[in-house]
Amino acid sequence: EYKKGAAGAWSEVTGSSVTGLAPDTYYVRVKATATTFASAEQSVTVNAYTLVKEATPQAGIDYSAEQLTGLTAGAGYTVNGEAVTANVDGKLAIDSNWLGTTLSIVKPGNGTTTEDSAAQTLDVPARETAPNSVGKTDETALHAANGTLTGLSTGMEYKKGAAGAWLEVTGSEVTGLAPDTYYVRVKATATTFASAEQSVTVNAYTLVKEATPQAGIDYSAEQVTGLTAGAGYTVNGEAVTADNDGKLA
Repeated sequence: EYKKGAAGAWSEVTGSSVTGLAPDTYYVRVKATATTFASAEQSVTVNAYTLVKEATPQAGIDYSAEQLTGLTAGAGYTVNGEAVTANVDGKLAIDSNWLGTTLSIVKPGNGTTTEDSAAQTLDVPARETAPNSVGKTDETALHAANGTLTGLSTGMEYKKGAAGAWLEVTGSEVTGLAPDTYYVRVKATATTFASAEQSVTVNAYTLVKEATPQAGIDYSAEQVTGLTAGAGYTVNGEAVTADNDGKLA
């Protein structure tokens, strides 16, 4: 027979084991019979389960993709106390608020067999400021699409419009650009994020008005005078051309 704790009541043993016991000290003895006393007691302690710590995260930084890497696929974590979930590749997008800060990354326990891991401390560098060397030239004729970005280097990349794809810079300038707003930044490296962006607007060519004609009248020759030699005009909407003396009958 057995009992829970020194003050417990003795209970029958019905087989070779007793299951479902809470942590405590139990006492076991051979029962009394018609001719023998109950035996002395053997004490047995059933210990409480000790939660095992989850493994400390070993996250790294992918500076190009701006992600934390090296996490367990689909697993939950806390970053600075905020609950997050790694994607199926074990990666986690870096929040812009994390830049220039130290992260505390914890793998929470399940509360049944594991407890929270020790925190991984991860320093996340700040983003560098935007380049300030970039210049431009505007379109020089209507629909010419010949704008230029200047002051570049091969360590930079650019895109057309806020939604454009980033493109490599292969020299000190990019030519053949249609009018738009362009964005330029220093590319990410193995140890740094891409810089903030400098925006540059390549303007469309604005047509210049021709000089207003200053025609006069030669009453004797019955001609309009003072026009540009050989130039085209319209008179009351009709196309005409001045002669080599800048006159028109």
